[in-house]
Amino acid sequence: MREHALAPWSCELLLNRDVDGRWQSKRDTTFSAPLEAVTWERDGVRYLAPELVLSHKVATGRPKDDDDLAAALPLLTRAQRTFLAEFVRTHAPGHPWHALLDAAT
Repeated sequence: MREHALAPWSCELLLNRDVDGRWQSKRDTTFSAPLEAVTWERDGVRYLAPELVLSHKVATGRPKDDDDLAAALPLLTRAQRTFLAEFVRTHAPGHPWHALLDAAT
């Protein structure tokens, strides 16, 4: 999103389909879950779980995505790290994050 066509981007909104009322991953359409299981809420705003945001970033390979992983990884629970490690192993073999996630799980 941005204020106008020449303004800098201020945020990015990712839209995902639902399947029978369940959130469905864009990167792995076999994965769906109840909205409450893949999001968290603060002050009435619902946010996608960090491991799912990071799983979306695996395909881009941008330095800012590496920075996001570095910032988020120490804050992820074991289950979140395990999910992300398995996602990378399955969907992006050879990705540089593979070694980082293996070391963190």
